[in-house]
Amino acid sequence: MDKIVLGLDLDGVLYDFHSAMFTYFQYEMKYTGTYQEFWLEYFRGLSKEKQKYYLALPIFYDAVIPSCRITSFLEYAKDRAEIYYITHRPMEVESITKRHLKKYNFPYQDNLCITDDKVTACRMYGVTHFLDDFANQVEAVAKITNAYLFAKPWNKEYRDKLTTVYSLEEFRQLVFENNMGDKNELVT
Repeated sequence: MDKIVLGLDLDGVLYDFHSAMFTYFQYEMKYTGTYQEFWLEYFRGLSKEKQKYYLALPIFYDAVIPSCRITSFLEYAKDRAEIYYITHRPMEVESITKRHLKKYNFPYQDNLCITDDKVTACRMYGVTHFLDDFANQVEAVAKITNAYLFAKPWNKEYRDKLTTVYSLEEFRQLVFENNMGDKNELVT
């Protein structure tokens, strides 16, 4: 197998940002709807200015301890692939993000790229397999490399159109165990 270079999104894939913000709204803002309602309706209904304000609050970016599934996946992948963390976080939280990667001993923690242009980042780093929870990012990156959608409530309508995984374990099997490394072999 050729060298594997993983491009992994943080929020929604390796970091449960969405639950951190949802919990904040439940306790601090007295939000009473469900997680799905919050992300599919309530948050989308906020003005762009309010969305940007909440997305830039540092508290959400270091409030969650990585789950065993995440640490196990990274432990497995670190010896089999080079890893890049390609995220579209606000630049204001870059130092918090670096501190979080270090605090929880993420492998390749210096390979952090904060950008909204994930296609260019994947090209620049030679990413062979990319995982993100936002369909628009996966669609764009799929034009240049193997790209996978991480199933979440906000991407349900894209799951039949994009190569979708439902867990990091499934992603690991596709990338490392099933040897689906060739973009031309992918079935969407």
